[in-house]
Amino acid sequence: MANLLSALNMNANSLKVNENAISVVSNNVANMNTIGYHKQTVNLATKTNEIPIGNSVYRQIDSLAGVQIASVTRSTNKYLDNAYRDAIAQLANLNQQQNNIGDIADLFDELDGTGIDAGLKSFFEALNDLNNNPTDSTARVAFLESAKNLTSLMNSTAEQLQEQLYSQLGDGVDAQALADSPFAADIANINDLFAQLAAVNESLSRTQTGNLTANNLLDTRDTILDKIAEYMDFDIEEYPNGTVRLSLDGVDLVKGTEVLGKFTVQTASEYCAEQGINYPDDWDGALAVVNIESTDGRTFGNINDTLTTGKLGGYLASATEDSGTVNAEYILGKLDQLAVTVADIFNAIQTDGNAYCIDPTTWTLSNANQGVNIFVASDGGAITASSIKINDDLLADGGQWLLATAYFQDPASFDANAVGNNSNVVNMLNTREAAQAGLGGLTFEDFYSALVGEVGTALSNINGEIEAQQGIVDNLDLQRTSEYSVNLNDELTDLVKYQTAYSAAARVFTTCNSLLDVLVTLGG
Repeated sequence: MANLLSALNMNANSLKVNENAISVVSNNVANMNTIGYHKQTVNLATKTNEIPIGNSVYRQIDSLAGVQIASVTRSTNKYLDNAYRDAIAQLANLNQQQNNIGDIADLFDELDGTGIDAGLKSFFEALNDLNNNPTDSTARVAFLESAKNLTSLMNSTAEQLQEQLYSQLGDGVDAQALADSPFAADIANINDLFAQLAAVNESLSRTQTGNLTANNLLDTRDTILDKIAEYMDFDIEEYPNGTVRLSLDGVDLVKGTEVLGKFTVQTASEYCAEQGINYPDDWDGALAVVNIESTDGRTFGNINDTLTTGKLGGYLASATEDSGTVNAEYILGKLDQLAVTVADIFNAIQTDGNAYCIDPTTWTLSNANQGVNIFVASDGGAITASSIKINDDLLADGGQWLLATAYFQDPASFDANAVGNNSNVVNMLNTREAAQAGLGGLTFEDFYSALVGEVGTALSNINGEIEAQQGIVDNLDLQRTSEYSVNLNDELTDLVKYQTAYSAAARVFTTCNSLLDVLVTLGG
């Protein structure tokens, strides 16, 4: 009778075990479309009451207690996870840079004929008309208007580039602009993810491994790590209870249940002031600086060079002067180079000692043009693409006559009628085909065309990189999905297996119960 009671207990337990196993299968099927869910597998083990002594078959039988659920494991592959996170960090970095380069490319779309390229062509066409009619007031005004249009195009393009540059990390000076920027918002998001990871670690530390609750927490943990990877690269160490240690370049950010470090951000000018650096002249970094503040009071300043991947790396690469990438800062520098060279060349010709303008009252040559530059800075400082403008003296009533259209080596040979044959405008016009040292040996138009081509090439290259990187991410994601996701065929097989075992255990239970009834009756 004792063995029949033991058999009843074993099969009652078997019913419960197989019922729970069917519940795990049901949970898998229910979560087959849940993002981040990892398939869970029931692992069965023999249950014993005691270790049998000797070779007695009866002692061995008495030790049997049926079956038990040893653990419920989740499908996982640390190598795939790490490879996938590295891949999405690089993809996020490229996408962020693509957004910025794409915005720049839109500014340099010359197909509509209204950009700087068209402005340069109109400028030289007007200069050619002026060369043909150096004493014509209308031709002079038309040339000045074309020059004004060219500077306006430079101004507006530079302004849009600055807006695009400042839209991500602020302007490098205004703390409030930085606080309101997308970069600061993403820094806050990362710190929040650190806090979420620490909270999951705490729950894992209080949960027994190998059960459903722990597995669900591990799913949440891995989802958080995937999100962090979109922003940055990091080092991770996993402990036996499933908690993780997250660090960056040897600095702990999350360890167990604690957030040990958080990101802070400050303007470049604020950081330079603290470090004794002259901003912006002696600074070639980004417009914002990321630091790590540790809970023990230490500060790890300027970790920008560590943040080379992920979305954060994309932000910084797009707002750093010396980043090796085609970004708004780089293009602004090129436009400044063009503006300065145009101004230097034409101002030098305009104010050359042998260059003369025409006095319209006496119709004789005059040196009133001396000291009257064609191009000046609107703010009175150095000429840049943002500040270049036409001298107001030339735009005033009658100011067009201050243009130096005559050129004579010998002042004694002044001849108002010879202006057309001794035109200073020829010197200006010849600059169109001249290789300019300030532009690396290129002409004005070739320099700008090369710049436009550089932007287009950069966009094409990064699009190609994104396409290739997206393929890597998709392939790794497919591998993870294949390994982690729920396969209905497998679940159906398991369901039949556990259902059959459940039915068999129920049949054995019924048989044992009938035998017990017979024994009780006989005993009665």
